Amino acid sequence: MSEIFRFAQDREVGNAAKVRALEALLIEKGVIGSDSVDTVLHHFETVAGAVQRREDRVRRHGTGDEASEGVGQ
Repeated sequence: MSEIFRFAQDREVGNAAKVRALEALLIEKGVIGSDSVDTVLHHFETVAGAVQRREDRVRRHGTGDEASEGVGQ
């Protein structure tokens, strides 16, 4: 494996702590509301995730017509 793709074992723990600290700071300063974070996360977990999965299926299997049923509904 190339050195460029080698990461520390605990990187997710460190990244999660940074995200929580940044989120708290942005909320404290009034840049965003706590509900904004939940809204954005919900979007990426549902809408954007579904679109990405569909695009991945299209790349692997062709048209993706069968796979797109229910996406965005």
